[in-house]
Amino acid sequence: MSLLQCTSTFKGWKKEGLAFAHKTIDCGIYSDAESEDHEEGKQIIANWLEERFPKAKVEVEKRLPDIQQIADVFITHMEGELKGRSWAFEFQLSPLSNEKWDERHNGYKSVNIQDFWILDKKFIKFSKAKGVEHARLRSKLDAYIFNRTRMC
Repeated sequence: MSLLQCTSTFKGWKKEGLAFAHKTIDCGIYSDAESEDHEEGKQIIANWLEERFPKAKVEVEKRLPDIQQIADVFITHMEGELKGRSWAFEFQLSPLSNEKWDERHNGYKSVNIQDFWILDKKFIKFSKAKGVEHARLRSKLDAYIFNRTRMC
């Protein structure tokens, strides 16, 4: 069993108050600093899942050491016809290469976890053709995911 923990160290005082920084630990899983929008988005997804699947276990920032990934939101179904199934939700606000998406998608797939990707509006482009309103064009990542999974 692997125990992963995030520790912090006191850095001093700032105008706004105490300042802490995460200690660097070699746990094999990389995680970026995240924006307020990303944190809020993950909580919205988690709340939505909890409402729809009240008997499931929903976790934000679920560490998956077997594949060295962290799911933004993770749900494990505890009973019913979905019992034993796990889903990972990724709320993607920052740029992501096709290769990095493949790596993450294949990681989930290797441990039988269904992954769902929610792409930020910057990934969505609209047609500027005359007489066409709100026609969605696929971004590179959006098109890539669709071509690989037929979902997006």
